[in-house]
Amino acid sequence: MRIQPVLLSIFFYLAGQSIFAQNHDYIWLGGISNDGVPPLSDYRIDFGSDPPLITDDPKPMDFYGTCSVMSDVDGNLLFYTNGKWIASHNHQAMQNGTGLSPGDYASEVGDDFVTPPQGAMALPWPGHIDKYYLFHAPFKVVYDPLDAFTYAFMYTMIDMAENNGLGKVLAKNQDVISDSLWTLKLTAVKHGNGRDWWILERKWLTNTYYKILVSPEGVEVVDTMVVGTAVPEGLAQAVFSPDGSKYAVVNGYKTDSTYIQIFDFDRCSGELSNEVIIFHDGYLFSPGLAISPNSRFMYFSATDTLFQYDLWAGDIEASKVVIGIYDGFIDPFWTNFYLCQLAPDGKIYISSPNGVASLHVIEKPNEKGSACDFRQHAVHLGSYNGTGLPNNPNYRLGPLDGSPCDTLEIDNVPKAKFRCQQDTMDYHSVTFTDLSYYEPANWSWDFGDNSTSQDTSPVHTFSADGVYEVCLTVSNANGENTFCKTLYIGVSAINEITGREGLVKVYPNPASEWLKIGQEDDLFLIGEFRLFNVLGEEMKKLEINGRDNSHKLGIGELPIGSYYWNVTSEGNILQSGKIIKIK
Repeated sequence: MRIQPVLLSIFFYLAGQSIFAQNHDYIWLGGISNDGVPPLSDYRIDFGSDPPLITDDPKPMDFYGTCSVMSDVDGNLLFYTNGKWIASHNHQAMQNGTGLSPGDYASEVGDDFVTPPQGAMALPWPGHIDKYYLFHAPFKVVYDPLDAFTYAFMYTMIDMAENNGLGKVLAKNQDVISDSLWTLKLTAVKHGNGRDWWILERKWLTNTYYKILVSPEGVEVVDTMVVGTAVPEGLAQAVFSPDGSKYAVVNGYKTDSTYIQIFDFDRCSGELSNEVIIFHDGYLFSPGLAISPNSRFMYFSATDTLFQYDLWAGDIEASKVVIGIYDGFIDPFWTNFYLCQLAPDGKIYISSPNGVASLHVIEKPNEKGSACDFRQHAVHLGSYNGTGLPNNPNYRLGPLDGSPCDTLEIDNVPKAKFRCQQDTMDYHSVTFTDLSYYEPANWSWDFGDNSTSQDTSPVHTFSADGVYEVCLTVSNANGENTFCKTLYIGVSAINEITGREGLVKVYPNPASEWLKIGQEDDLFLIGEFRLFNVLGEEMKKLEINGRDNSHKLGIGELPIGSYYWNVTSEGNILQSGKIIKIK
């Protein structure tokens, strides 16, 4: 008789997991080496912090193009891959995790060859706790990297409950499709039941698509469909809109022709329809695509130009607007535009087709035209990115409520979340950006100063310095949820100096691009340096190692204003201070 409550608990866990597992993309990793030597300083972006926290994170893996990173439901790193091998969260090879994609051209010619930008993608296995599918494929080149295709589509199965939580590969290089396929543009979207996943793979140089379903029963090729135009193919990018209603793919090619194909997508049947094809006149080695959180605006990175298209327009092609033109910045190579990826903070990050130490960012991708606030080379990484970005689908998509495939009794109960940013000219003025998901219909803000708002993303001005708890409640017919955050307006959120004054020196002050953290000559300090904005949000973190007398921290992307810092060791604050960020 005791079995029944246990089974019910497992049922509700698995049902809840399918809709509330939303933080699998919270950790981004990157970095490349020099002449095959593992880099001493790779980067890690943690979107569990607001704003995202960028830190050094040395690891023995290069990401030249392919990059897939999987976190657990709480946003903690589980494993990652460059399409050649899998590392666990301890940065060591996962058990049985080497030798992916046998016969991969990139492995045959050396590690310095750029692998496909969407060459791998990890998904939670629906209904199976701690188990994940990693999809990947061998990569072949006919004449040059733009005459490339894959001859199989594979999966590798991972169980993170094995090996004391470090994970183990249970099955490796299992064929899903044995056929000549396009140059691996791996992406996925939630099925309309809110639990399963759809993946599309196209036959090379045709308009025939394989429909692949990932469900509790496993991986299944459901059918093929012939739709749209057979266009030339090359290294590029594919993307589903965050709401799953659109599928778009750009195909870079070695001639003066690049094609963007936009389809309607049916999350119940997996069918594409109503193709819109856009021809871009000009050679593009590095095109990329991303779609805004509200699923309205598509961004097309065309090497030296960034375009915006309105997917809600009657004539999508005619809605094209130039958002940015490459400014010639070198870091230390050209920082043109390449892959695009929508991040958990609601921004779109853009890489470059060269190994550079920065990313571009679209701050407000839901806004039309220049209001989207595109900033070139604005995100300083502290190490060189190898052209790629983590390849993530939208994990925060629920079922199609009321549709024929809404059969699992999973409801879209909204989840509240927001980010905020102070005005650089008036620190009392704060812009709040809604990041809620699972189809909220109503927004209710409480700013903690007897002021409220029902706007989606309001701007609020606090009348005085102080500490305020700001809460957002979102709701729909299925329920409501509240998210709160404490803001420090004009006051410090950290303790004053409690240790030995002069222990470290932070300079220059004011600073524009970099901070240096130096130690006394006779000091061997191991600890952490943290930088906070005046809201009390942690902006930067840097490990301090006593063997280095001076550490360098990039702050160029931070807004102008005042910042507080502290130095901690073994949980104790040793010193704190204030710096001014200037342009």
